Amino acid sequence: MYSLNTQLAYFNNDAVLKKLVVNITWLKLMSLNSRTIKLQAFSKMELDQLLVFIDQNRLNFPGNYFIEEKKEEITEAVLRKETAKHILPHYFILSTNQNIQSAGPFYKKMKINLTNDTYTEAIDYLLSFAVAGKIEIYREAK
Repeated sequence: MYSLNTQLAYFNNDAVLKKLVVNITWLKLMSLNSRTIKLQAFSKMELDQLLVFIDQNRLNFPGNYFIEEKKEEITEAVLRKETAKHILPHYFILSTNQNIQSAGPFYKKMKINLTNDTYTEAIDYLLSFAVAGKIEIYREAK
């Protein structure tokens, strides 16, 4: 079982955040509701599929990526209702599921869409499983 750490750039969401590069730890999204998020480490096959997607979209995933072996298979986090201290949520979500919604920038989870470098054209996420990325560090892109 594995997690994946990458940088992420050129994405949009409800908050219309632009010119950010974030470092993210990705896991497979198992379930999500308004109070909890359940994540699972990737199998080798899922990790390989995600790495192919990343290699095909290097603009969105610049720099190196790091694979970490995980002993824990499932992680569940409580999404507290406290007010966020910054505009970024705790988790970004990439999914083909149109029912995943975020309701503004101060939520703990937010579905994002990958874009081109002008933020005008969406890049399709086509994997059969959803991923959630815990935001570790962020900075403004140059």
